[in-house]
Amino acid sequence: MMTMMGFKSVNLIYYALFLTILVNVNASIHHYNNEPFTHRSNAFFFHAGTEAIFSSSSSFIRFETMSFNRPRESVISYGQMQTHTGLVEAIILEVKDKNRIGGFYFNPKSDLICCTPDLAKEYNCNVGEVIIHNNPDNPDFPKRIKTFFRGISEVAHMDLQTVEINATGMYYLYFMFCDPNLKGTTVTGKTVWRNPNGYLPGKMAPLMTLYGFMSLAYLLLGLLWFLRFLQFWKEKDIIHVHLHYHITAVIALGMCEMALWYFEYANFNVTGSRPMGITIWAVTFTSVKKTLSRLLLLVVSMGYGVVRATLGAQGVAHRVVLLRVMHFVACETFELVEHLGNINDFSGKSKLLLLYFNATDPLSELWQIAWIIPAFWSLLSYTLLLVICVLWAPSRNPTSGHWLLLAINPIREIVYYLDSLGNDWTTYPDMKVLIDTVLQAFRAQRDIQTSRRGANSITWIKVACPQQRNQIDCGYFMLRFMRDTLALGRLKIPTDYFEEFKCAFYTKDQVDEIKEEWCQFKIELNVCS
Repeated sequence: MMTMMGFKSVNLIYYALFLTILVNVNASIHHYNNEPFTHRSNAFFFHAGTEAIFSSSSSFIRFETMSFNRPRESVISYGQMQTHTGLVEAIILEVKDKNRIGGFYFNPKSDLICCTPDLAKEYNCNVGEVIIHNNPDNPDFPKRIKTFFRGISEVAHMDLQTVEINATGMYYLYFMFCDPNLKGTTVTGKTVWRNPNGYLPGKMAPLMTLYGFMSLAYLLLGLLWFLRFLQFWKEKDIIHVHLHYHITAVIALGMCEMALWYFEYANFNVTGSRPMGITIWAVTFTSVKKTLSRLLLLVVSMGYGVVRATLGAQGVAHRVVLLRVMHFVACETFELVEHLGNINDFSGKSKLLLLYFNATDPLSELWQIAWIIPAFWSLLSYTLLLVICVLWAPSRNPTSGHWLLLAINPIREIVYYLDSLGNDWTTYPDMKVLIDTVLQAFRAQRDIQTSRRGANSITWIKVACPQQRNQIDCGYFMLRFMRDTLALGRLKIPTDYFEEFKCAFYTKDQVDEIKEEWCQFKIELNVCS
């Protein structure tokens, strides 16, 4: 019975699959500096890299300046003239051939990785070498490259050679040895992995195209939004000003994020390495944009800018800010680990946990469509932002800021109205129908003969008033007018009353203050009556 903790050949491959997710910093040019080997089953192995490669005459894995250093104790029993005193094997295999390493195909199935004398007698394998069952559809793989220690030398140099990739797939590279005397051996050097169009791994190549397309999409959206923003920025009320600034920031961050990722991938494709500076900037822009995007969705869902002028109590706003900070920290940490993480940074328990999920996840075999997942989230985020831009686009007369005062005489069907923004009342046909419906219902309840002409029977009389410069001043004027007319009993308003409204801008706080005074008066009036 095979267990996760057992030293099995299949578990060895699954362990390497787990490394695929985390080791992706140096990518197509892999550097090794005295890296140790790990003991599994009866073998020692070092996972040297994993990448998706497309088949082509220009696709290859090249070994450069590779050397293996064994401890001094391991050469004591050998002589100067002995030719082969230790063997290290480089093994290249495709993910679908993971079971062809070790005794998986033996009958009965064996959990050993290296050939033993007993296995050699029964299955004709070479003692002291890794057991490999070649793929009948591609006899060259899994591929084995041998490097021998000679005499009492503590260093073995691997020959410079290039392995061409003749089949598209996800490839893994291991350095392995079976001799227990080589325990403590380390590996140093460099391997180069290349695809037909550059060094960018096959799983990441579609993302470069995606980021290029998305950066242009954000640029177009930003241009249209900026032109609209400039056209109406003087006419917006304070609620939508905050939302518009927030939306502008999200668009700008999205454009910078996608552009940085595109150039980071393009540089990676040309040089074969990922400069940490560009990657950190791209990760930071991603984290900030995600934080602001989710905050924008949160406050809009809470009604801010829709039915509410503020988020409510001060404690609610503080909790929203705290949530934003926590989200940014968590997102930044996750992105840094994903793009700059190293397997050595994780504990043994973390390795086992991630090993389980990776071993049961078929994405490593479906790498050619793995780009669809990040593409889906990028397009969804862009679509939601586009919808918000359409719904909350700057406009000349947002309904949340245009204040009107109506005085209705239901008996004579006369409506007096004050419009301090100077718009023609005929531009509001829906409001005229609504007023007519209210009047007809009122007259019907009191057995007053209703008009047969509908909304056309209403007489509209405009009351002259000073014209305001924006919606905030309009709101302040209307509320102040109602308070002074009713609360202070000014049935005949003097001429100089309007003079003070011809200049000076008012703030949202002043509007809220006068609104509270008006509401308080109405409450007291109802209580007293």
